[in-house]
Order: sequence, then C-alpha cells, then structure tokens
Amino acid sequence: VKELHSYTVPEVIALPIIEGSEDYLRWLDEVTK
Repeated sequence: VKELHSYTVPEVIALPIIEGSEDYLRWLDEVTK
C-alpha cells in the first residue's frame, strides 16, 4: 500500500474489532477468506 499510494504518509492502521452487527461480521468473515 505504501509503495502504490500517492500520499507521502498514507494512513495505514490496524484496529481490533470489539463488537459489531452479527450480519456485518458474518459478511466480513465470508469476503475476507
């Protein structure tokens, strides 16, 4: 991401998922396998 991004300092972070809607979390799990 850093090599391809046009910004000098792109925002690249990781945050824990504490909680969320069950439907969204299920979808997220399915599309990121």
